Amino acid sequence: MIDIYKDEIWVDIKVDNMLPSEKFQVSNFGRLKSFKVSENNPKIIKGSQIAGYGIIVIKLKNNKSNTFYIHKLVAENFVKKENENQNYVIHLDFINNNNYYKNLKWVSKEEQKYHRHNDKDYDIKKIRNSKLTEIQVSMIKKMLARGTMKPYRIAQQFGISQTQLIRIKNGTNWGHVKIN
Repeated sequence: MIDIYKDEIWVDIKVDNMLPSEKFQVSNFGRLKSFKVSENNPKIIKGSQIAGYGIIVIKLKNNKSNTFYIHKLVAENFVKKENENQNYVIHLDFINNNNYYKNLKWVSKEEQKYHRHNDKDYDIKKIRNSKLTEIQVSMIKKMLARGTMKPYRIAQQFGISQTQLIRIKNGTNWGHVKIN
């Protein structure tokens, strides 16, 4: 039995070339329903995640599959665009898995960049999948400042490319990390 929330609305997810056995619905609350097992007994599913964003993978007729962001599916069905330049969907509260339709908004690329930089955790999120930690970057910057070790050796020691080392030195990458 599926719990239905007050004012929750469900719509079919329509995708070109979708296999007939792939039947899903999305709600204005950002929940997903699958009818794969039984047409009469759907199941609430969570989908998967990419970089903190909820996704669903749908199989297509050509033996391929396509990945869809849940927040974009919700926005396409429940959030009105103010103009045709708005091709990006943002989370107003900066929480990537809060896909409630009132938390989503269509924006232009410029508005999306501005919104992202207003996120107090932007720098932390930006480097989440990095090979290095801030402590390691601080050590690298100290080693570069001392100049006692050749740059290629420093890069080798930390398992990064010389290009990455130059970007750290110039502040292009990890510019927010300062030497104590």
